[in-house]
Amino acid sequence: HTTFLKDAKKAGDLLFVGLEPDESAKQNKGSSRPLNPIEERLQLMADLQSVDYVFAFEDVGGYGANASEFYKRRLTTLQPNKLALAIGDALFDIRKENALKLGIQPALARGVWRSYSTTKLLENISK
Repeated sequence: HTTFLKDAKKAGDLLFVGLEPDESAKQNKGSSRPLNPIEERLQLMADLQSVDYVFAFEDVGGYGANASEFYKRRLTTLQPNKLALAIGDALFDIRKENALKLGIQPALARGVWRSYSTTKLLENISK
């Protein structure tokens, strides 16, 4: 994630990072998630040099059939000039399409390396 955040920072003046609330992580990734509560994740993100502002989203959702409307609602509320998109993100097309519809310039950033994902790490541990 740090590589993605560094690339995202280069794409604009300020980097705002929104984190999913704990309930959303549970809903989207399973009952054992997140590994760290939102307060700890916010502090960790705030400590990164490339991040200017970090906040927790208050709404829950974002995956499945309602992903497009959910994401569009967030972008409408935030009104960024640019949106960093991770190459290889499963929701890349939805996010790019919504950004363009709202007049937000997509900025491509190197994707998150799937071999280092928490989900894959947990799967390997449980084997």
